[in-house]
Amino acid sequence: MPDHDWRRVYSWDGNNGCWQGRRLDHPGVYSPTDRSRMGYPARPGCAPPSTLYQWGLLWATTLGDIQADVGVEVSNRVVVASLAMLGGAAGPFPAAPPMEVAAEALLAADRALYGGAHEAALVARLAARGFVDAGRFGPVVRHTPLASTEQSGGTRRVEVEAVGASSPVAAVRVVFRVDGGAAQTLALGSVAPTRYAGDLPLPSGPATVAYAIEATDAAGRTTRLPSADSAFVFAVGPDRTAPALAHAPRLSAPRGGFPLRLVATASDALGIDTVTVAYALERGGAPTTVTVRQGVAPLGRVAGTAATFVGTIPLAQADVQVGDVLVYTVRARDRATARNEATAGPFRVPVVAEGVVASFGAEADEGVETGGAWRRGAPVRGLVRARAGQGVYSTGLATPYPATRGTSVLALPPLDLSFGGATLALSQWHDLERGGACRSACDGGQVQVSTDDGRTWRRLDLAASAPNLPTPGADTLAVLPASGALLDGPRVVGGASLGWQRATAALPAAPSVRVRFVLATDDGNVYPAPYAYAGWALDSITVSTAAPAPPPTPTLADASAPDVVTPGAAVPVVIAITTADGALATVTAVLRRAGGIVRRDSVRLAQDARDLRRFAGSVAATGA
Repeated sequence: MPDHDWRRVYSWDGNNGCWQGRRLDHPGVYSPTDRSRMGYPARPGCAPPSTLYQWGLLWATTLGDIQADVGVEVSNRVVVASLAMLGGAAGPFPAAPPMEVAAEALLAADRALYGGAHEAALVARLAARGFVDAGRFGPVVRHTPLASTEQSGGTRRVEVEAVGASSPVAAVRVVFRVDGGAAQTLALGSVAPTRYAGDLPLPSGPATVAYAIEATDAAGRTTRLPSADSAFVFAVGPDRTAPALAHAPRLSAPRGGFPLRLVATASDALGIDTVTVAYALERGGAPTTVTVRQGVAPLGRVAGTAATFVGTIPLAQADVQVGDVLVYTVRARDRATARNEATAGPFRVPVVAEGVVASFGAEADEGVETGGAWRRGAPVRGLVRARAGQGVYSTGLATPYPATRGTSVLALPPLDLSFGGATLALSQWHDLERGGACRSACDGGQVQVSTDDGRTWRRLDLAASAPNLPTPGADTLAVLPASGALLDGPRVVGGASLGWQRATAALPAAPSVRVRFVLATDDGNVYPAPYAYAGWALDSITVSTAAPAPPPTPTLADASAPDVVTPGAAVPVVIAITTADGALATVTAVLRRAGGIVRRDSVRLAQDARDLRRFAGSVAATGA
């Protein structure tokens, strides 16, 4: 198959003496004041295209050039994210911006998604077309800060990546101070295209070194990293400071939850050497308490994290009895010569018959693997309120989820559920493309489970946590081969939940149970999504020895609707509830006709994105 000519958008229209097909080939330059510079040359005897058409063609040509430079995936993500930033009140830029503002949104989206990694390529294309002034942009600089060291004297290697955004890089240097003294400068040499390095001299004794990177281009523009009022800082000399260690102990441990999984965070200026847990299992009350098992077990660093460590206390369910007390202490040791240690504990945890085996609240690294579009953090777009706490797992924290064909996977760590009867419970919020040519769900998610270490997976059908709530995951996905490869059948979580839904699923009994969340997407986000493709969000994920109790029945605190309505008009309805569980997923508004109930119109009301106790929507006053 020959290479596709991306400049030829299509050939079925415009093939005549004046038009040779629709092509992205505008040669003009944008100017907000001199529009003659944007002129598309008309063929002899042909009328020039309209101004609006020329503006669109110039912008589309520029985006096509950018896509050729940075690749389809990067350009699609940056363009879609920039559109979200141009969303009026929800974004930092106006909803109907001039074209130069749209260009600034592209640069802002690249900084948000990729740390400005493609700024040089974007500026080159946007400046050539007049959308930005290249003179405003100095070099793009990236650098991994130096960590503290016990080495005194000698040198440390400093490596920097610098790319000219509008003209070539002329010089890169390190400006540093020792213990706040006079500024000194180290020039870095070029070791490869865009890469610079040099050896920074270290003080001969204990000291603190503060430094910054400065890169200057051929036009004299300088970029400083970090910003002008800050600096990178590292310590030199013996380290006698213990690591920072944090661990949230359990209040109790169900017998079915053993071996017991622990999560701790540990960090240190020189790095962490080991994290361990010392444990003892006590049986019987005082004065006849005996230690029936004890030992020390390691906690391993979670891949892709800097400070999260996960491990298990290796006590099998057969080793423990209801009424036992587990006593344990977590210990972290750093890499310093002095082997500084920090401890958390001892903690005393009673063994009980039932309870939570594992929980994942998205407030810290928990050993959950995030792949594709999945991220952990505070939601800032569409959904802006976590179900509990501040964090969620989401495919669209700050930008729309991908408008490209593929899959994104969030995976929980394996759990020993040999005891049987375990239940998965979670809160979910989703805003996914639905309808149109897809007939049902264009994009959708599945919860899946594996009992053979991930070799095979099957779908878990979620159930509503209360009988009066709609069943989650009832949509049918129009599966495309590449996007549906990881799915088990077409039944998916799809469309818009219009609020946080609480859902549960029974888990199989097995010594190693894995649960994952798969989002499958097709090319393009075209059909409706109320929050502009905010994606799939999860919070308050728990695995328990038994099904959790349903949420309490909410109490209506307030309701408002107009007293008089116009036939055919939309009638706004707003309600507020008071409930101990804010995960109410569905509220129904009922329209009654005058003279008796001859028809009921039931609609879903949307949960307020900021105040989870409020819901709003409208019903049609048809025939009122």
